[in-house]
Amino acid sequence: MKFIRDSIGTFAAQATVFLSKFFTGIITARVLGPEGKGVYTIVILVYTVATLIGNFGIGNANVYLIGRRKLKTEEVVTNSLFLSLVIGIGIIFLFWGTHSYLENSVFQNVEPRFLYTIIITTPFALMVLYLGNIFQAMDQFVKFNVVEVLRAGTRLILIAAALLALKLGVLGAVESWVIAEIAAAGFALYLLLKILSPKWKLNLNGIKSTLSFGLRSYAELFFLYLNYQIDMIMVAYFTEPKQVGYYSIAFAISRMILILPTSIGIVLYPKLSTSPEQKGDEFTALVCRHIVFIIVLILLIIGIFS
Repeated sequence: MKFIRDSIGTFAAQATVFLSKFFTGIITARVLGPEGKGVYTIVILVYTVATLIGNFGIGNANVYLIGRRKLKTEEVVTNSLFLSLVIGIGIIFLFWGTHSYLENSVFQNVEPRFLYTIIITTPFALMVLYLGNIFQAMDQFVKFNVVEVLRAGTRLILIAAALLALKLGVLGAVESWVIAEIAAAGFALYLLLKILSPKWKLNLNGIKSTLSFGLRSYAELFFLYLNYQIDMIMVAYFTEPKQVGYYSIAFAISRMILILPTSIGIVLYPKLSTSPEQKGDEFTALVCRHIVFIIVLILLIIGIFS
């Protein structure tokens, strides 16, 4: 069954991404130490929150509008590139205008140049997000997974080179993150242009439909993903960077259990967008039962052998 094959492939890719992030965390912790690791984590938290703010539900809208054939895929590509640039640049200016209010709390002991460097990735991060959802909608999960693995792998290699070989410190790690993000955005666009031929003409009605659908789900998505980051924000606000470094390592390990449901969700949503409502509900319930069973089994095994 194609759904199972795509889920297994996506799970393998997500596991690879997790391992890349895990080894990146080990390298940054070893080389930068608790203080430097904490500063690095706060800087990456800025990237994460900026991407979360710029999500606007556009990725989900892309999957839905393509799946329901309300917009041509080529139109969605052009609109997504435009929106990623406009929203991304808007978030950059928003950050420049507001970050000074957090200098004595969340950004304590963090050099402004680190923050200014990481925030410029926002348009590229949004581009990877939006284009990745287009791959999902087109049932091109191999390409989607290749982009994700390439991004994480490139990030690991560059950060390792910057810290272990070049001894560039936190700034080198942040610059490596920026380069990896730009490379991932360029590669995702390259893969799309190999199978599509956009006309590079904006569809204003399409943009309106995208924002209309996306913003309806945006609040739920925003608070859902913010819930995953709010603890890190609180630790950064109330403690020093060293404590953030310690907490980030434990937090990364705890995310392991989410690899399976995340992988299934990536494959499931595009399928639901093309299915009749009743059939989609039945299939979702079936998948959820299997996921819950597998996760409970895994947790029992961990509990027995821990």
